[in-house]
Amino acid sequence: MKFIKIILVLLLAAWQTEGVAQVAFLENIHWKDEWLLSGDNKLIGTVNATAPTDVKMKCEKELVSENTWEITWTFTAKRDVPNVHLTASFEHVSKPEWWMIPGVSYNGNHLSRGLEPKGEKRDRQWYTFSYKRTSIPGAIYSEGEDFAIATFGNVPEKAEDDYSCSIQPEPNIITHQLLWPEEEMPVSYCAQDQYIPGWRRTYNMKKGEERKLTLYLIVARKETNHNAYRHMLDMAWLMAEPEKLPVPDEKKLWEQSVEFCHHSLWIENDDYMGYLIGLNLNEKGEWQQATRNRYEAGWMGQNISLAVSILHDFNRTGNHVSLDQGMATLDMWADNCQLPNGLFYTQYDAVINKSRCIMDACNLGTAAYQFFEADAVVKGLRLVRPGYLGAAWGICNFMLADQQPNGCYGRGWTMDGRCVEREGGVGAYIIPAMLKAYEFYNDKKYLESAQRAYIYYIDGFKKNGFSTDGTLDTRCIDRESAYPLLTSAMGLYKITKNDTYLNDAVDVSYYLSTWLWHYNINYPQGDAFQQYGYKTLGATSVSTQRHYFDTFACRWVNAWRELAKLTDDSQWSEKAEAIWRNSCQLVGDGVLMVNGHIRPIGSQNEAFYGSTWCSQSRGEGVPPMIQKNRMNDWLVAWPCAFRLETLRETEE
Repeated sequence: MKFIKIILVLLLAAWQTEGVAQVAFLENIHWKDEWLLSGDNKLIGTVNATAPTDVKMKCEKELVSENTWEITWTFTAKRDVPNVHLTASFEHVSKPEWWMIPGVSYNGNHLSRGLEPKGEKRDRQWYTFSYKRTSIPGAIYSEGEDFAIATFGNVPEKAEDDYSCSIQPEPNIITHQLLWPEEEMPVSYCAQDQYIPGWRRTYNMKKGEERKLTLYLIVARKETNHNAYRHMLDMAWLMAEPEKLPVPDEKKLWEQSVEFCHHSLWIENDDYMGYLIGLNLNEKGEWQQATRNRYEAGWMGQNISLAVSILHDFNRTGNHVSLDQGMATLDMWADNCQLPNGLFYTQYDAVINKSRCIMDACNLGTAAYQFFEADAVVKGLRLVRPGYLGAAWGICNFMLADQQPNGCYGRGWTMDGRCVEREGGVGAYIIPAMLKAYEFYNDKKYLESAQRAYIYYIDGFKKNGFSTDGTLDTRCIDRESAYPLLTSAMGLYKITKNDTYLNDAVDVSYYLSTWLWHYNINYPQGDAFQQYGYKTLGATSVSTQRHYFDTFACRWVNAWRELAKLTDDSQWSEKAEAIWRNSCQLVGDGVLMVNGHIRPIGSQNEAFYGSTWCSQSRGEGVPPMIQKNRMNDWLVAWPCAFRLETLRETEE
């Protein structure tokens, strides 16, 4: 299904002057000789297309908003033409200064430490990417010396309409290009740091047959901190098709998620009582509890968050299984993981094995924040557990002492308190815990520490136009490192009422939107996503190093709901709803069978492969039209934890 065409302006006041077509409300920006776009007495760029000599080309342009054109190229075969290759381009005439393919490449990914595609070409050949990899179909954004240009295409209705995109920055020109039929060249990024040979689909046009390539072109003045890409995101969301997923039954979803904790994740033995990291399949095709790195405070295991949610379930239902499990889990961690210097074992396996471990900012920040939450819940139950606040204060006070003069916290620490690395954005996960400490203790040293850290991390984000290193198993540009910036900005605004923080929250939200799928990919009959009814609208891609969807974004659903109220901008509540519905797909109900195995109640797999990710080379390297295994079988704890967090925050 194509993007729904939004006609924002029905009648355009235009006139002809010396061959120059001008539009009244686009002062100083105009088309000349049909192909050349000018502004401020400068050439902005030109439209162009390529086709075989026996294919006729026709270009039509229509203004659909004050800065957006729909440019449609119609290609008509004058005779039978084999192996057709068509392109439609906008050539931005300027020195390239910054560019982005949303969800794929952020200024060439040079600040990533993985082996994902870097730069704009490989082996002297331009990269081409399937539109399915981009959060807006075939989207490209570039900044020149004066103007910012964005382009994207329509959503193909069927597989034979699938196309690709390519950015081609040269010393004085930046080409935005759509290519049909679909291809990925010179190689195809198929799994983390892995490639298969490049591939290109073939298509033969019959005499008289027509093909269309539509390029939406958005022109804007360049803005600070690369903020001009907002125009592309605004237009793409405005043009997004209506939601197709049902509203989740939140009561049922809560019950299923609690059951997953009670019956699938819970473990009780001589060494441990609490939740393990997840389930996978054994050699017999049966679900089994993970056997390595089993217990984690935050990140993938989310023990502290799950325990707090399970205590909320006791408050809801009076189920003493929830009370017993929640308290046992929190007691286990609080009583055995605190170190004399304030740090906290984030992997309980290290406690059991009496081994050393690196404690990371993601786990530590999450543990401290959730222990503050736990203290409030148990006090509401009239129980006394000083160890919960002790764990939270210990982490926060360690970070106060360890924080660098520039505000940076760090990435990870040894047990004796030595920071092993300061780089990357994961340290921002400490900020929400510091704000929680200020909320509890009203001591400004925690607020001042949070503010200094916030300035350090947000300044890096604004300088680069992206955030990095939010996950522990990759070192790249991602969306997870921006999440604590969003919640921190919202928290600081709540405390200070300083509009700067609210504006920052909007900036970060636009960046997070570059990872958000603005459309539903139409998969062919027989494809796994089509079989299970999985929709991509509202999904988010993980990082430049991992091109697949997961449900992490449900963590910021309530933040965007609140942002919509504070800014009076409904796009944030609309996007929050799309994310929430997307995140609630294919949750196990006891009968759901995926990849030949019935999923336990409340479970959900971690990864959804939307493009040719994880494909294996077949024949000449062309991936199959129909991909069978689009969902992995790793039923990890964190999707359940974040789902419960969202539900309990919504209720509050």
